[in-house]
Amino acid sequence: MFYERDAQVAIERAAEYVERFGRPIDRARVGLTLRSEPAPERLIDKLVAGQLDDGGWPACWSAPHASLEGTCHALAQIEALGPAERLAEARAATLRFILSHQHRDGSWTETAPGVLPPWLADELEARVYLTALCGSALVGANGRAVTSAAEVLRRRVRTNGVLPGPIPTQWLAARVLATVGDDDLALATLDPVVDALDELDPAWLAWLVLTMPTSNVAGRARRLLIARQRRDGGWSSELGSSIEGEVAAMAIQALWR
Repeated sequence: MFYERDAQVAIERAAEYVERFGRPIDRARVGLTLRSEPAPERLIDKLVAGQLDDGGWPACWSAPHASLEGTCHALAQIEALGPAERLAEARAATLRFILSHQHRDGSWTETAPGVLPPWLADELEARVYLTALCGSALVGANGRAVTSAAEVLRRRVRTNGVLPGPIPTQWLAARVLATVGDDDLALATLDPVVDALDELDPAWLAWLVLTMPTSNVAGRARRLLIARQRRDGGWSSELGSSIEGEVAAMAIQALWR
Protein backbone atom coordinates (compact mmCIF):
# COMPACT_ATOMS: atom_id res chain seq x y z
CA MET A 1 0.00 0.00 0.00
CA PHE A 2 2.67 2.50 1.09
CA TYR A 3 4.98 1.55 -1.78
CA GLU A 4 2.26 2.04 -4.41
CA ARG A 5 1.38 5.46 -3.01
CA ASP A 6 5.03 6.54 -2.82
CA ALA A 7 5.70 5.25 -6.33
CA GLN A 8 2.72 7.16 -7.73
CA VAL A 9 3.88 10.38 -6.10
CA ALA A 10 7.40 9.84 -7.44
CA ILE A 11 6.07 9.19 -10.94
CA GLU A 12 3.96 12.34 -10.90
CA ARG A 13 6.86 14.48 -9.74
CA ALA A 14 9.21 12.90 -12.29
CA ALA A 15 6.70 13.48 -15.10
CA GLU A 16 6.54 17.16 -14.18
CA TYR A 17 10.35 17.28 -14.20
CA VAL A 18 10.55 15.70 -17.67
CA GLU A 19 7.91 18.10 -18.97
CA ARG A 20 9.99 21.06 -17.78
CA PHE A 21 13.52 19.90 -18.45
CA GLY A 22 13.46 16.76 -20.59
CA ARG A 23 14.25 16.47 -24.29
CA PRO A 24 11.45 15.73 -26.76
CA ILE A 25 12.40 12.05 -26.77
CA ASP A 26 12.17 11.96 -22.97
CA ARG A 27 8.74 13.57 -23.02
CA ALA A 28 7.59 11.15 -25.72
CA ARG A 29 8.70 8.16 -23.63
CA VAL A 30 6.76 9.46 -20.65
CA GLY A 31 3.69 10.17 -22.78
CA LEU A 32 3.69 6.61 -24.10
CA THR A 33 4.30 5.09 -20.68
CA LEU A 34 1.69 7.06 -18.75
CA ARG A 35 -0.93 7.94 -21.37
CA SER A 36 -0.32 5.56 -24.29
CA GLU A 37 0.35 8.57 -26.54
CA PRO A 38 2.17 7.70 -29.79
CA ALA A 39 5.48 9.44 -30.43
CA PRO A 40 5.23 12.50 -32.71
CA GLU A 41 6.19 11.84 -36.32
CA ARG A 42 8.74 14.67 -36.28
CA LEU A 43 10.50 13.04 -33.35
CA ILE A 44 10.54 9.67 -35.08
CA ASP A 45 11.97 11.27 -38.23
CA LYS A 46 14.73 12.94 -36.21
CA LEU A 47 15.56 9.74 -34.33
CA VAL A 48 15.67 7.55 -37.43
CA ALA A 49 17.87 10.08 -39.20
CA GLY A 50 20.65 9.17 -36.75
CA GLN A 51 20.81 5.57 -37.95
CA LEU A 52 23.75 4.75 -40.19
CA ASP A 53 23.53 2.93 -43.51
CA ASP A 54 24.67 -0.38 -42.00
CA GLY A 55 21.86 -0.26 -39.41
CA GLY A 56 24.14 0.66 -36.54
CA TRP A 57 24.20 3.75 -34.35
CA PRO A 58 27.11 5.77 -32.94
CA ALA A 59 27.82 6.11 -29.24
CA CYS A 60 28.88 9.49 -27.86
CA TRP A 61 32.46 8.22 -27.85
CA SER A 62 32.44 6.57 -31.31
CA ALA A 63 30.73 9.17 -33.56
CA PRO A 64 30.52 9.24 -36.50
CA HIS A 65 31.13 5.47 -36.50
CA ALA A 66 28.65 2.86 -35.30
CA SER A 67 29.37 0.99 -32.09
CA LEU A 68 27.65 -1.97 -30.50
CA GLU A 69 27.12 -0.02 -27.28
CA GLY A 70 25.57 2.93 -29.11
CA THR A 71 23.42 0.58 -31.18
CA CYS A 72 22.05 -1.22 -28.12
CA HIS A 73 21.25 2.13 -26.48
CA ALA A 74 19.44 3.27 -29.61
CA LEU A 75 17.49 0.01 -29.69
CA ALA A 76 16.30 0.63 -26.13
CA GLN A 77 15.13 4.11 -27.14
CA ILE A 78 13.33 2.74 -30.21
CA GLU A 79 11.51 0.12 -28.14
CA ALA A 80 10.61 2.73 -25.51
CA LEU A 81 8.84 4.83 -28.17
CA GLY A 82 6.40 2.16 -29.29
CA PRO A 83 5.42 0.27 -32.44
CA ALA A 84 5.28 2.98 -35.14
CA GLU A 85 5.97 1.59 -38.62
CA ARG A 86 9.14 3.64 -39.19
CA LEU A 87 10.41 2.62 -35.79
CA ALA A 88 9.75 -1.04 -36.64
CA GLU A 89 11.90 -0.67 -39.75
CA ALA A 90 14.67 1.00 -37.77
CA ARG A 91 14.44 -1.70 -35.10
CA ALA A 92 14.78 -4.49 -37.67
CA ALA A 93 17.89 -2.89 -39.18
CA THR A 94 19.34 -2.34 -35.72
CA LEU A 95 18.85 -5.97 -34.78
CA ARG A 96 20.50 -7.08 -38.04
CA PHE A 97 23.52 -4.92 -37.22
CA ILE A 98 23.87 -6.51 -33.78
CA LEU A 99 23.46 -10.02 -35.17
CA SER A 100 25.97 -9.43 -37.94
CA HIS A 101 28.69 -8.71 -35.38
CA GLN A 102 28.23 -11.82 -33.24
CA HIS A 103 31.27 -14.09 -33.40
CA ARG A 104 31.03 -17.81 -34.03
CA ASP A 105 31.60 -18.58 -30.36
CA GLY A 106 28.54 -16.46 -29.45
CA SER A 107 30.41 -13.41 -28.15
CA TRP A 108 30.70 -9.81 -29.31
CA THR A 109 33.65 -7.41 -29.40
CA GLU A 110 33.52 -3.70 -30.15
CA THR A 111 34.41 -2.88 -33.76
CA ALA A 112 34.26 0.93 -33.65
CA PRO A 113 37.60 2.42 -34.69
CA GLY A 114 39.70 4.63 -32.49
CA VAL A 115 40.41 4.69 -28.77
CA LEU A 116 37.86 2.76 -26.71
CA PRO A 117 36.44 4.24 -23.48
CA PRO A 118 37.86 2.99 -20.16
CA TRP A 119 35.08 0.45 -19.52
CA LEU A 120 35.94 -1.27 -22.81
CA ALA A 121 39.72 -1.07 -22.48
CA ASP A 122 40.21 -4.54 -20.99
CA GLU A 123 39.68 -7.14 -23.72
CA LEU A 124 38.10 -9.86 -21.56
CA GLU A 125 35.88 -7.49 -19.57
CA ALA A 126 34.72 -5.76 -22.75
CA ARG A 127 33.91 -9.07 -24.47
CA VAL A 128 31.83 -10.33 -21.54
CA TYR A 129 30.03 -6.99 -21.08
CA LEU A 130 29.22 -6.63 -24.78
CA THR A 131 28.07 -10.24 -24.96
CA ALA A 132 25.68 -9.63 -22.07
CA LEU A 133 24.56 -6.31 -23.56
CA CYS A 134 23.97 -7.60 -27.09
CA GLY A 135 22.52 -10.89 -25.89
CA SER A 136 20.05 -9.02 -23.70
CA ALA A 137 19.13 -6.74 -26.63
CA LEU A 138 18.29 -9.80 -28.75
CA VAL A 139 15.96 -11.42 -26.20
CA GLY A 140 12.67 -12.02 -27.99
CA ALA A 141 14.24 -11.39 -31.40
CA ASN A 142 16.66 -14.26 -32.02
CA GLY A 143 16.66 -17.30 -29.75
CA ARG A 144 19.69 -18.95 -31.31
CA ALA A 145 21.87 -15.87 -30.80
CA VAL A 146 20.73 -15.54 -27.18
CA THR A 147 21.48 -19.21 -26.52
CA SER A 148 24.98 -18.81 -27.93
CA ALA A 149 25.53 -15.71 -25.80
CA ALA A 150 24.35 -17.59 -22.72
CA GLU A 151 26.98 -20.28 -23.34
CA VAL A 152 29.71 -17.64 -23.38
CA LEU A 153 28.44 -16.03 -20.18
CA ARG A 154 27.95 -19.34 -18.39
CA ARG A 155 31.65 -20.11 -18.82
CA ARG A 156 32.66 -16.76 -17.34
CA VAL A 157 30.56 -16.70 -14.15
CA ARG A 158 32.80 -17.14 -11.12
CA THR A 159 31.78 -19.16 -8.08
CA ASN A 160 30.65 -15.99 -6.28
CA GLY A 161 28.44 -14.99 -9.22
CA VAL A 162 30.73 -12.20 -10.43
CA LEU A 163 31.40 -11.72 -14.13
CA PRO A 164 34.27 -9.75 -15.67
CA GLY A 165 33.18 -6.27 -16.70
CA PRO A 166 31.29 -3.28 -15.29
CA ILE A 167 28.38 -3.88 -12.91
CA PRO A 168 25.63 -3.72 -15.59
CA THR A 169 27.15 -6.93 -16.96
CA GLN A 170 25.58 -8.70 -13.98
CA TRP A 171 21.93 -7.88 -14.68
CA LEU A 172 22.30 -8.04 -18.45
CA ALA A 173 23.78 -11.52 -18.11
CA ALA A 174 21.01 -12.46 -15.69
CA ARG A 175 18.42 -11.63 -18.35
CA VAL A 176 20.21 -13.73 -20.96
CA LEU A 177 20.62 -16.68 -18.62
CA ALA A 178 17.03 -16.51 -17.36
CA THR A 179 15.79 -16.41 -20.95
CA VAL A 180 17.45 -19.76 -21.72
CA GLY A 181 16.08 -21.31 -18.53
CA ASP A 182 19.20 -21.13 -16.36
CA ASP A 183 17.36 -19.48 -13.48
CA ASP A 184 19.73 -20.52 -10.69
CA LEU A 185 22.75 -19.05 -12.43
CA ALA A 186 20.77 -15.92 -13.32
CA LEU A 187 19.98 -15.43 -9.63
CA ALA A 188 23.63 -16.02 -8.75
CA THR A 189 24.72 -13.22 -11.09
CA LEU A 190 22.33 -10.84 -9.32
CA ASP A 191 23.79 -11.56 -5.86
CA PRO A 192 26.78 -9.20 -6.39
CA VAL A 193 24.32 -6.48 -7.46
CA VAL A 194 22.57 -6.73 -4.08
CA ASP A 195 25.85 -5.96 -2.33
CA ALA A 196 26.50 -2.96 -4.61
CA LEU A 197 22.94 -1.63 -4.79
CA ASP A 198 23.38 1.32 -2.43
CA GLU A 199 26.28 2.61 -4.53
CA LEU A 200 24.59 2.42 -7.93
CA ASP A 201 23.85 5.54 -9.93
CA PRO A 202 20.10 6.23 -10.42
CA ALA A 203 20.54 5.65 -14.16
CA TRP A 204 21.83 2.16 -13.43
CA LEU A 205 19.11 1.48 -10.86
CA ALA A 206 16.48 2.24 -13.51
CA TRP A 207 18.36 0.17 -16.09
CA LEU A 208 18.50 -2.75 -13.66
CA VAL A 209 14.75 -2.61 -13.06
CA LEU A 210 13.92 -2.36 -16.76
CA THR A 211 16.20 -5.34 -17.48
CA MET A 212 15.04 -7.66 -14.66
CA PRO A 213 11.71 -6.15 -13.54
CA THR A 214 10.40 -9.14 -11.59
CA SER A 215 13.57 -9.90 -9.62
CA ASN A 216 13.82 -9.29 -5.88
CA VAL A 217 16.71 -6.90 -6.41
CA ALA A 218 14.51 -4.82 -8.74
CA GLY A 219 12.09 -4.24 -5.88
CA ARG A 220 14.87 -2.83 -3.73
CA ALA A 221 16.12 -0.74 -6.65
CA ARG A 222 12.66 0.82 -7.07
CA ARG A 223 12.61 1.82 -3.41
CA LEU A 224 16.06 3.37 -3.73
CA LEU A 225 14.90 5.37 -6.74
CA ILE A 226 12.02 6.76 -4.72
CA ALA A 227 14.29 7.59 -1.79
CA ARG A 228 16.87 9.37 -3.96
CA GLN A 229 14.49 11.51 -5.98
CA ARG A 230 15.22 15.23 -5.63
CA ARG A 231 12.60 17.74 -4.61
CA ASP A 232 12.34 18.98 -8.19
CA GLY A 233 11.34 15.47 -9.35
CA GLY A 234 14.63 14.56 -11.02
CA TRP A 235 17.61 12.43 -10.06
CA SER A 236 21.28 13.43 -9.87
CA SER A 237 23.44 11.23 -12.07
CA GLU A 238 27.19 10.79 -12.14
CA LEU A 239 26.79 10.35 -15.90
CA GLY A 240 26.11 14.07 -16.26
CA SER A 241 23.29 16.57 -15.94
CA SER A 242 22.64 16.42 -19.70
CA ILE A 243 21.02 12.99 -19.37
CA GLU A 244 18.93 13.66 -16.27
CA GLY A 245 15.77 13.95 -18.36
CA GLU A 246 16.45 10.50 -19.79
CA VAL A 247 17.14 9.14 -16.32
CA ALA A 248 13.80 10.52 -15.11
CA ALA A 249 11.99 8.96 -18.09
CA MET A 250 13.64 5.61 -17.38
CA ALA A 251 12.79 5.88 -13.69
CA ILE A 252 9.14 6.50 -14.55
CA GLN A 253 9.10 3.33 -16.63
CA ALA A 254 10.83 1.44 -13.86
CA LEU A 255 8.36 2.60 -11.20
CA TRP A 256 5.33 2.21 -13.46
CA ARG A 257 5.79 -1.53 -13.92
